[in-house]
Amino acid sequence: IALDETFDHNALALALQIPSQQTMTRQIIEREFRLLIANGTDRKMDENDRAKLKRHPSLFSRKLKFKAINGDTSSHNGTDPLNSLQIDES
Repeated sequence: IALDETFDHNALALALQIPSQQTMTRQIIEREFRLLIANGTDRKMDENDRAKLKRHPSLFSRKLKFKAINGDTSSHNGTDPLNSLQIDES
């Protein structure tokens, strides 16, 4: 893989039989493939490629914390209890 300059993230996704409709999975493969090639070979990246390699927090590790504004999620006055919730993504 490292020696074949024509092998790229699309060829890897094709070899792994990942459909093109799974864009998020393909974006992850692209980012990780570029990092692997950049760290493990003499292939060089241009600045445009480097900008794509910014790491983001994992969607799987993000925890949503729900806090009730008035400390209670039940509806006392007929309002929707979900409207009184805040989402804390920190």
